[in-house]
Amino acid sequence: MSYRPSFCAAVSTLFLVILFPVAASAQYSHDDVFVQLRRGFWYGNVEDIVTGMPLGAPVHLDFPEASVKRYVGRNTNATAILEQVFQTLKPRAFMPRPNWAEELEKSKEVVQCILKGRWRVEINGKSEMRELYITLRNDDDQWRIMRIRSAPSEP
Repeated sequence: MSYRPSFCAAVSTLFLVILFPVAASAQYSHDDVFVQLRRGFWYGNVEDIVTGMPLGAPVHLDFPEASVKRYVGRNTNATAILEQVFQTLKPRAFMPRPNWAEELEKSKEVVQCILKGRWRVEINGKSEMRELYITLRNDDDQWRIMRIRSAPSEP
């Protein structure tokens, strides 16, 4: 009796071989940066943020209000750490600074860009606005997150 793989197994293998490299290397395109980061920080959607992290390179997360200050890898513990941050802070809103589009447009020629925004989080049962700084690196028109830092709001 000869072994014949099922059609389902063959299709699954083909899907994995063709699409896995595309999914694994996904970063933000120039047009996706706004959408992905806004959705990620407004709704606490971790996957939208992790998508922008480079494979194999550490990303610095600094959320002092959630006792998180460490380097994480996209393929290691980034998802778990960000889920912990969002569980602790319960984000309710995220407003990018009005000049995000300008900053990214100017940054097409440079390697790095820091985007600023504000987000509303809960700290000790009290709602607070905090500053959010997201450092992005441009590699061949693909934006990758290098650092995310939350800080007290500027007056």
